[in-house]
Amino acid sequence: MNRSRLFMRLGILALLLLVFHGCSGPGTGNIPIFPEERETADTEWGFGSTMNVPTEMRDTWKGSLDIDGLKWMADITPDGNVRWAAGEGIPVDDPMAFINAHPDIFKISGDSLHTMSDEVHSDVRYCIYRQLVDGIEMIDTRIDLRIKFGKVILIGVDVIEEPINLPAPSLRFPDAASIARAYHPGDELHACRMYAKLYDIGYHPYWRVYIGDYLMEISAVDGYIFVDEEFLFDFDYEGEVSGYVSEVDPLAERPLMGLSDLDVFLYEESTLATTDLTGEYYSFSDTYLEQFTHVTPVGPWAEIDRYDYTTAYIDITTYARQYAEFSFDDTNSEHAERNVFYYTNLGHNYIKNIEPGFAELDRVILSSVERNKWCNAQAGWGKMYYYKAKAPCINLAHIPDVVLHEYGHEKVFFHYYSVDEAESPYDIHEGCADYFAATVTDQSVIGTNWRGIGTSIRDCDNTLWWPDNNCNGESHCLGEILAGAFWDVREALGREYADHIWHFAKYGIPQTFPAYAMEMCVVDDDDANLANGTPNFSALYDSFDKKHGIPMPDAPYYYDVGLEVIPDANPIEISSATGGSFGYTIHITNNIGNVPQIEAWVAIIRPNGMWYGPVIPPSHYIGTPPTLYLAPYMNFYYHLVQNIPPGLAIGTQWPYHVRLGDYVDMENYVIEAEDVVLINIVP
Repeated sequence: MNRSRLFMRLGILALLLLVFHGCSGPGTGNIPIFPEERETADTEWGFGSTMNVPTEMRDTWKGSLDIDGLKWMADITPDGNVRWAAGEGIPVDDPMAFINAHPDIFKISGDSLHTMSDEVHSDVRYCIYRQLVDGIEMIDTRIDLRIKFGKVILIGVDVIEEPINLPAPSLRFPDAASIARAYHPGDELHACRMYAKLYDIGYHPYWRVYIGDYLMEISAVDGYIFVDEEFLFDFDYEGEVSGYVSEVDPLAERPLMGLSDLDVFLYEESTLATTDLTGEYYSFSDTYLEQFTHVTPVGPWAEIDRYDYTTAYIDITTYARQYAEFSFDDTNSEHAERNVFYYTNLGHNYIKNIEPGFAELDRVILSSVERNKWCNAQAGWGKMYYYKAKAPCINLAHIPDVVLHEYGHEKVFFHYYSVDEAESPYDIHEGCADYFAATVTDQSVIGTNWRGIGTSIRDCDNTLWWPDNNCNGESHCLGEILAGAFWDVREALGREYADHIWHFAKYGIPQTFPAYAMEMCVVDDDDANLANGTPNFSALYDSFDKKHGIPMPDAPYYYDVGLEVIPDANPIEISSATGGSFGYTIHITNNIGNVPQIEAWVAIIRPNGMWYGPVIPPSHYIGTPPTLYLAPYMNFYYHLVQNIPPGLAIGTQWPYHVRLGDYVDMENYVIEAEDVVLINIVP
């Protein structure tokens, strides 16, 4: 190994030791396990099987809950517990005081809670708590509050009510670490922490230990090993690539692209200069006119290692005031090295563009490429693995969307991991990784041309239905459904905004598809009231519930209606001497797939500025406005006649307002749609 590479390796190793030494920092939960090899692709994907769907799953969001006099939409379990509830915002100063004030909902007091997260992102305060028993966190419990503009608009409750007698922990962390190292000698211990959860023997405290690529759960009572498993995220498809940097199609001609975020090492000053987004770098020296300069695919966010220890590098002498060019091509590097480095950095910078303050991936992700032949790619704890081509697949490292998919796993893992070792479910992992790859490449296919022209692995542009698709619980298959919902949101709302709400919804650490949908509604909300929907509720509802069967509340008080008033004659002229009438047609549209209830009324402004109403023409209705029940996507026309009495002042105009909305009185109302025509008083 040359001296510059050794220098950088030692520096990176020192940083990693500082970050991951000992029992430091939080761990993670439900990490996708590397699956056993399967005989055929059909067996692997389980396309021939049928999933059993629990009946109560389709009853999600069908209940309601009264909180402080307000009626909230609720997802209530068969035994009557509140899983989620959302509605009109309730002012909250102290989240714990709110929890303690509602023991009938939250079941336990704030004294029995550990704060996992209390952070504000995109105007949403995310309060996430875990239940404590004897001071130990119960891993499968959770209480959630989402607070916007000082008002709580969403709650979630999943706690254990029955008495729990935990065995007293007696095994110290050093003992648990020794047990872990005995099973995985030489592997780096990333993190550890004590929790408790329900095993076959009952509720039990345990040490969760991350060591190397393994997750271990070790009894804190007697050292029994409950879990010892690999936790690599894997792409789980056979494929291959060989070949400058690919664009979307790995089989097409490869353009020469600037490599961003690559460290350039200048020896004489022992300094690093990092390339910018175009691949250019700048370094200043006040003593040297020439520098022995070394470049290799290593930077602040990515490091590439070739499995045969011959990772690409270029060493040349560069001179002051002369533009130096380093070009990695097939004569001095493998295409897998270039491609993985380029798209890892592209993925990192894409996330920073969504949220510049997101720092969880401001770390080196190590990628091992050109490993022994296998149609696969994987992601784990800050590491990604790519394999040489194995027929009939190309080298998956050559496919941009595959590299971005694996980096998407890193994003989900460290995003969830940052919130106090939160769980990151397999199916959400896969759905988010697929969507991330698709939105960055601006096309929906995952695994472009992986087995030749026209082949692909999955497609985010789909009509798959949750949870009835033939997935048999397989996470990639289920994730394709979630990615389909994300993609439909993107098609409806545009790339930038869809990426925004998709990203920030993760701060709620959703554990299910319906929960993810509601977290996106929380981010989209603009008035701290989920009972009246959100600005883009229609698009979210259509994308998740209507197109993919992922339950969302019907939000009966949410409207997206249109109203047009079309007079029979224009202008409208009424005689002051005799009075008269005029006819008009109202055109009403319901732009959502729900059946909202909405009131209709007419209000007239007198010349003195006073309102008169509500009134619907006498032949139809007088008094309290009638309630309309609008059918999904309804579009209809209705003709009305308005009578006007004589005696009105000549030359005056009376604005005639037709309104749809929520009527209380002429001082208090919410208008969802309105159109105005003018009545002109003539002799």
